[in-house]
Amino acid sequence: VREIGNQFLVSRSHSSFTFSFRYDSIPHHKFIYLGYPFYAAGVCYKQKFNIERPAGRYLVELDKWYGSVAEVIVNGKSGGYIAYKPWQCDVTDLIKAGTNTVEVVIIGTLKNTLGPHHAGKGLGSAWPGVFQQGPETGPPAGKDYHTVDYGLFKPFVLRQIVEQ
Repeated sequence: VREIGNQFLVSRSHSSFTFSFRYDSIPHHKFIYLGYPFYAAGVCYKQKFNIERPAGRYLVELDKWYGSVAEVIVNGKSGGYIAYKPWQCDVTDLIKAGTNTVEVVIIGTLKNTLGPHHAGKGLGSAWPGVFQQGPETGPPAGKDYHTVDYGLFKPFVLRQIVEQ
């Protein structure tokens, strides 16, 4: 799992990729804009919520994200995984009075690392047969690589549900 911090980043250039160091925060939450287009492991997004008196149920909801799976961690304990609609995880048993730290770890895939990067703009599939023939001109320029945007595109929500 990688927490986003001041680290190196990888950017597309006209003919390949460039590596540089980042000293400021980047407002995007997609792996590719954070400088990790080939990173397939987890990226952790963290928020704190103050709950005076817990009541009802609590759901962590993801509105805009893309990855293979997302793990939800509340106060250091796993609350479960999100892998399909309705993009939510019940964390009621982990919520306490006071400050609650909620983390969502988005896991990517190896598509951006392994490709194929030359097979058009569609997501397609990556299996041994697609690697039998590459473009006649060789690998595409960095700016022409087809990559998938993984990450959290909008902050997650901790929703309280109180039944009347």
